[in-house]
Amino acid sequence: MRKVLKSKYGVASAVSLITFFVYLGALQNSFVDWDDGYYIFENPNIRSVNAHLFRWAFLESYASNWHPLTWLSHALDYALWGLNAAGHHLTNNILHALNTLLVVLLATRLLTSWQAGKLTSYHDLRLKTVDHPRRVSQDSSAPADPPAVGDSRFVLI
Repeated sequence: MRKVLKSKYGVASAVSLITFFVYLGALQNSFVDWDDGYYIFENPNIRSVNAHLFRWAFLESYASNWHPLTWLSHALDYALWGLNAAGHHLTNNILHALNTLLVVLLATRLLTSWQAGKLTSYHDLRLKTVDHPRRVSQDSSAPADPPAVGDSRFVLI
């Protein structure tokens, strides 16, 4: 079981690192003219991290949008990097890598729990039918192989 856990975290970490390195080229880019002006340059609300920022982010809409986590993220980026585009892209890159790690871990957990649930529910059903009198007589004869073959096939799937 420990080997599975280690490999799950190893795979998630590897995919996360690959994602981080794939997006490293973005650090060379500058800001874009789509919405960076509204969100960063012309937005006086992100200039300092204080109570006003939190009130504004959660209670107001700006640039036709209400997305407080984006505003808080931009404010933290501005506090750390100012108007240095590479810093903003680095934060974005780190967030992409972290989200990739979480998605891989979630997918692994969902897939393994689904598989375990499928097997568990099937075996619960099998255990309920194993001791049924008709099943005992069927299993004790030679032609009883087809149900056993069906059981093995299900486990291998």
